[in-house]
Amino acid sequence: MDFFEIFLLLFYTSLFSFLILRVSFFQRFHLSVKVIAAIFIFKVIVGIFYGYIHARLYQGGDTYAYFNDSAIVFNSLKNNLWLYLRLVFGFSSGNPAADIIPYKDSMMYYTNPDAYFLVRFHSLLRLISFGYYNVHVVFYNFITLIGILYLFRFLCEILPSKKNLLLIAVFLFPSVAFWSSGMHKDGISLALLGVILFTSKEFFLSNEKKLLRQKIVCFSGWIVALISLWFIRNFLLLMLIPVLTAWIITMKYPAHKFTKYIIILLLYFGIASNLNSWWPDLDFLNRIVLMQSEFKSIANGSFQVAVPQIIPAIGSVAAGIPMALENCLMRPWIGEAKNGLQIISAIENIIILLLLFGAVIFRKKKLSGEEQSLLFFSLFFALTIFIGIGITVPILGALVRYKMVGIVFLLVGLAVLIKEEVLKSKFLRA
Repeated sequence: MDFFEIFLLLFYTSLFSFLILRVSFFQRFHLSVKVIAAIFIFKVIVGIFYGYIHARLYQGGDTYAYFNDSAIVFNSLKNNLWLYLRLVFGFSSGNPAADIIPYKDSMMYYTNPDAYFLVRFHSLLRLISFGYYNVHVVFYNFITLIGILYLFRFLCEILPSKKNLLLIAVFLFPSVAFWSSGMHKDGISLALLGVILFTSKEFFLSNEKKLLRQKIVCFSGWIVALISLWFIRNFLLLMLIPVLTAWIITMKYPAHKFTKYIIILLLYFGIASNLNSWWPDLDFLNRIVLMQSEFKSIANGSFQVAVPQIIPAIGSVAAGIPMALENCLMRPWIGEAKNGLQIISAIENIIILLLLFGAVIFRKKKLSGEEQSLLFFSLFFALTIFIGIGITVPILGALVRYKMVGIVFLLVGLAVLIKEEVLKSKFLRA
């Protein structure tokens, strides 16, 4: 980094830290503003490390590819402001206007809507970043921090006695901190989930009387977050729909929670797996087969894990579930780790399994209605993510990154399950 990049990095980090400490908005998240500022600075440091690792080990990877594409968009500003605005805000079709074709051909992601979202983000930030990657890391983590804080608030209002466990699960667990702080779609996905869950609770379940303006803002935020998640990580939205529906229903009508979750999940995936005759592109089985095929086509040269060969049949997917869970919860094994990141991932897998066994052994005997609903939501959401990712993704690096959201909610489920008496450490007490 040169002197000017360091100056901008420190300036913007200090500015956003000052806003966190001074703006009343940040006082609503059940954490002191000093802790939130510390989390923000921590995420910026991790995000810079993320970029450094990808630059050194993976020739930049996707995170730098998005950034490099944005340079092409930004350079259009020198010639034509209107062209720049069209590239940033316009529809990125496969058959663009003649003056856009040279830019489309120069970029990797113009016709890939979810990836091009990040290109748009970087293209706008270049107006004030002077084209420094690490300065973008600061903005990225400030923006995504807000959504993740809403996730923390949502969880903390249900589990106030487990606040510090939730702090670890949402912000500090190694893979969660790493993948949600680096400039990719994962931090955005986690932030959008936070907004969706919080606004769902406020709009559908809150007993507080709200002004019409507040209801409109809450519902609008919910819709925008849902649409955004579809464009960024549509498989996460598809996995979220049934468990979020079940959570809202069981919060309103508490009887037979587990049965309701099972029925809703079976109905949802049963219908979604039988759409081939009407909407083949939306058929769940077709999507699984297509995703697996796409990942296999780009897996050459990558460290791979075995995935079950899937055909578009429910029995084929069901037979692949054990291997899918093994891939997500146990790979990489400590003996097959090839570098530092893989060794850390292998150690983390062991920690997660130990936490799983510990939470089962020292489980809380009686859960409140809210705790039961959150437990089922978290575990079923994590399980469906692990199954979907474990079946379709043969590339170890992508597998570890995609399962991050599942890890968050698995940890939340374990936090619900474990009894307070086990938390002897002062640090783990809220």
